[in-house]
Amino acid sequence: MKIKGFLFICAFFTLCYMTLGGYVDLIKVVKIVGPKVYMSNQAFKVTFLYQGVKQTLYPVSIEGDVSCFDFQNYTTKFTQTSLRFDNERYSPEYNITMNVTDSFDTRTIPGFGQINMPFPKWSGETIYFTGLFMMQNATKSLFDYFLIDGVKYPMQPIVNPNNFTEFSIKFPPGIGRIDIRYGNAFWFNHSYVPPIVTSAVENANIVTVLGENFYNNTNYVSIILNNQIIPKENIISVENTKLVFKNTFTSTSTHQLIVSIKEVKSLKPFTFSTFPTLTNISSVSNKGGVVTIVGAKLNTKRLNGDPAIIKVIVDGKPCTDIENPIPDDFTQITCKSPGGIRDGLNVLVEIDSIKSLNSVKLNFLPPVIYSVNQDFNVFTIIGDSLGLVNESKVIVNGIEFKNIDRINASMEELIIKLPTTIQDGTMQIVWGTKKSPDFSFELRPVLSNITRSLTTGSRVSITGYYLYTHKRNSSVPFEMSLNATDIPGFSCSDFTAANNNGTGLTCITQPGVGINHKVTLTIGKLFNSYSLFSYQGPTLESAGQDVTDGVIKGTNFGYNTEFISINFIGKTFPATFVSGHNLIKFTLPPNAVPGPLTVNVSGQVSLPVKINLTPVISETKGVSTKGGKLIIQGLFFQNPASYKVIIEGKECFNASVSNQENSEIECTLQSGTGANKNVSVSMNGKEIANPRRLSISYDKPTINNSTTVTENGGNITIYGSNFGTPVSVTVGDRECHNPQVENYSVIVCTLDPYDSIESVPRDKNNITVTVDQQTGSYHSFIYDVPPLEEAGESYSNESDDRSKWLIPAILIPCVFFIGTVVIVTFIILKKHQQIKKDNEEKVFKN
Repeated sequence: MKIKGFLFICAFFTLCYMTLGGYVDLIKVVKIVGPKVYMSNQAFKVTFLYQGVKQTLYPVSIEGDVSCFDFQNYTTKFTQTSLRFDNERYSPEYNITMNVTDSFDTRTIPGFGQINMPFPKWSGETIYFTGLFMMQNATKSLFDYFLIDGVKYPMQPIVNPNNFTEFSIKFPPGIGRIDIRYGNAFWFNHSYVPPIVTSAVENANIVTVLGENFYNNTNYVSIILNNQIIPKENIISVENTKLVFKNTFTSTSTHQLIVSIKEVKSLKPFTFSTFPTLTNISSVSNKGGVVTIVGAKLNTKRLNGDPAIIKVIVDGKPCTDIENPIPDDFTQITCKSPGGIRDGLNVLVEIDSIKSLNSVKLNFLPPVIYSVNQDFNVFTIIGDSLGLVNESKVIVNGIEFKNIDRINASMEELIIKLPTTIQDGTMQIVWGTKKSPDFSFELRPVLSNITRSLTTGSRVSITGYYLYTHKRNSSVPFEMSLNATDIPGFSCSDFTAANNNGTGLTCITQPGVGINHKVTLTIGKLFNSYSLFSYQGPTLESAGQDVTDGVIKGTNFGYNTEFISINFIGKTFPATFVSGHNLIKFTLPPNAVPGPLTVNVSGQVSLPVKINLTPVISETKGVSTKGGKLIIQGLFFQNPASYKVIIEGKECFNASVSNQENSEIECTLQSGTGANKNVSVSMNGKEIANPRRLSISYDKPTINNSTTVTENGGNITIYGSNFGTPVSVTVGDRECHNPQVENYSVIVCTLDPYDSIESVPRDKNNITVTVDQQTGSYHSFIYDVPPLEEAGESYSNESDDRSKWLIPAILIPCVFFIGTVVIVTFIILKKHQQIKKDNEEKVFKN
């Protein structure tokens, strides 16, 4: 029994503790929306009295642990201040779940009483309003009192006896806040009717605001513009329906305006705009361009620094690339305006969809000439605002011309053909009443023909137009020149006018050659595009032979062999020499035969002339020292014919022409050595000319490799070619004795020994072979001896071996001697001490 009683008591206290929230939070009011109450902890039931009858409500919805109860049908006669909500509590420690009831006094729940009250006028009036759950009983409400500007007024509203949600109360005159106390020390914050703004217009930084409830005293009025309070001194006037204040506006923008009457603000900000203002606009050419618009509030960025969306419209077309030329100066903007034809185009500005209230008119600049281009007598005038074909005129030196061919759409290019008799001077464009400033121009000379010059240079005639030598109405001559782009340094001097109408000139050219050179005539600062100029072609008088050269005489050959070629026997040959424009030479080909030739000087070909030819020796080639085939070159050898060749008194056998061109004689020569051997060639018993005194040389010796020897000397063998006698050999600076030649390709000779191995040169040495005063060299002979470092090491190694036995031989006897001396000395000392001791004992006994 005692145990059961104890358990009952424990369960009772546990239940109490849970009920008080020991393990789980108490049920709470989450929110109240109209007649709906939201409770926590999954409350599953609420009970209360309604008109004396107990009522039970269940949740209309549950979201998570929040339950919603709807009191919609119990508001008209609701007087109950006590609500009981049931929910389940669970104790994890004891694993017990039980129902718990939480009681609530509605007067202790903020927001349970819900009031919907209109704003009273500041003149005072009775207000009808509604409130939920605001009656304690059928005769007493939850309202206590209200405060107006710190003054306390009892609040006894009249309630509709048939509907406890409907009330009325009379408010006295006043302004500002109304604070209503209800329930258990809760407040409903209210006010007299707030100000209402219906319009706001800015003009020259003065803002006129229209609306209601502005009261009539500036002391109670506050103005908030874009979250900034306007100073009191900026409020100009206040009436109940009108308010005026001043403020500095530099930007086009939308602004947020709030009016507050004794801390009671307008219910929502009123948005109004400041507009761009336009004063004037600069002019631009008819093709369009950058214009400057002056005014106010022409901002390209917003108050917060973000870029504004700005548009400038010119006669319905956009003006692009808009910017403030001076940062943060919103009194002007620039933009790239479209073009037009007539003045007075309407210009509007729109910033962030806010359009300017006024417009300005765009007018165009008068014509202007920037440059004048000339193509023969057709002139292209480049400028701006040049007008229209049927309306514009060109004035040249005071003379008017209307025959305009074309003006482009942008009015920046005008084309007109002018007479060939005009002179340089001034030019203007007239369009309607607008006239361009004077533009000074010079005429570009036009060439139609230039007569041909001698290659030595001569006076030529130049025809065309605009070929004046002096400025208009002036005796000052022009600087003049004639230049050829493909002839470096070309010029023409001593310019003279051929007439007075600018159609002819003469000048003296420099030497040159060629046809159809592109030349430019410069008069003053201008020159023609180009014209063609040619030198006279070559003329031939005679052609002959100088050994292997052909010699041609005539005129207009020029001065440079680079530009001369000779056409002969169906082939082209370059000139090798030119002199005085009247003599040229060229190398005759081996297969040449007498016949006609022509001369081509830089593209111009002469008439033909005939040349006659005779045989001649032109070149000889060497032969090996062992003899063999000898070739003698020349021109115009005949075949068949009988030939005989003598070399330094010796015949070269079997001489005959050896090629189809008849330019080589081949024969067999005996062995021999030496150079510059006289040669004589005869054809059919008649000696062939050797005007250059050509000779024959045997080939020089050539060394390929050799054997080597040690410091003791001996025979070396040298391998090569074209060896013979007499012969001598040196190796470095030493003679190789008794050289013997074998088969023209091997030499054996003897080198003397060196005094010591150290005196033998270690570098590469020259082998020089001289055969009958002709020398050959070979720079790769190396004596067969070790490097100097290895020779030195042999002595060092002997010294090391000697040290290995010499050091011990000296050191061991020395150590033995020192040891013997130490031992003998030790023995003597010990013996002396023993004798001394014996003597002392004898004395003691005595």
